Amino acid sequence: MPGTFLWGWDGANKAWVTALYDAAGHAQVDVLTVPTTDVHIYGYDGANWQTLLVESNTLKNLRVRLYGGTNAVEVLRAGTAPLATEYALVTAAVGWFFNYSMAQFDALPGYTEADALAVSSSPIAQARLFGYNGTTWDRLRMESGALHNLRVKLYDGATGISSDLLTEGTFDTDTKTGLYTKAHVLLQLAGGLSIPWRGASYLADNTSGGQLGSVANWGWDGANWDRLRTYGVGILKVGRAHVGLLTVRATATGQVGAAGSRKLYWVHENGGAGNALFELTDAIIGGAAVKFDHFSTSREGHMIPFDPPMEFSNGIYLETFTNMTSLIFGYL
Repeated sequence: MPGTFLWGWDGANKAWVTALYDAAGHAQVDVLTVPTTDVHIYGYDGANWQTLLVESNTLKNLRVRLYGGTNAVEVLRAGTAPLATEYALVTAAVGWFFNYSMAQFDALPGYTEADALAVSSSPIAQARLFGYNGTTWDRLRMESGALHNLRVKLYDGATGISSDLLTEGTFDTDTKTGLYTKAHVLLQLAGGLSIPWRGASYLADNTSGGQLGSVANWGWDGANWDRLRTYGVGILKVGRAHVGLLTVRATATGQVGAAGSRKLYWVHENGGAGNALFELTDAIIGGAAVKFDHFSTSREGHMIPFDPPMEFSNGIYLETFTNMTSLIFGYL
């Protein structure tokens, strides 16, 4: 029958062929015979069509850019301040506080970095510590302007702990509540055993270690602890003569006591006539250099102390003994 036909180009045979339809009039299309093609999305740049891109092979997000009118939005790295000539996507955070007197929310003013700031009717964007006293809110205090330690007070229930200076006779424990610590003094004996500190009843001589009582001055005699003695007016008794001090009386030249290292603490001279002289050397035989000498013009006695004691390495040797009756040596 006469009519209009739909023709399609057969690219393989280089000829025009009529399109085929089914009985219902639907065009028959064989998609398997369609050549393989890539589908692209294009965008117009104002002059030409350009291919749109995705973020990456793994992140298939369509790449876009924000515009404000004809101005492109800049993307800057963190920490980079945007220039005045650039456009950026900016978010602004505004602090608010509830103004009870006006029954409304008001914006917080700017932050001020400084000490000694008082809280005013126009709050600032800072954190402040307040404490409720049962009626009003008060600022919490620091120790001082230089010591920024928060001041606190300890309470035992509703009773505040006192902080009085403990000067003698001023702290009344009957009317004040305080924080008390108890100390019990112990003595540690050999083997790690601890015993309580003893009272005055234990103040006796020849007391073994670890049994000392009260607060007292003790001295070690090589075997036991003994109390140090005082005169009746409380002056500590000390002796120039040391424990174990030896004495010897010499009436002629020669070795004083046994040879060896010695410490001479004193010499008592008993002159026999005027112009008395004695000389001491650090030796065991005569002829050594004089270490000490003493001359007296009249016949009299003298006590000659040595403090600190005079030391002899080889021995005390009486080198010269002239117009003398005797010499008494105190040494170790």
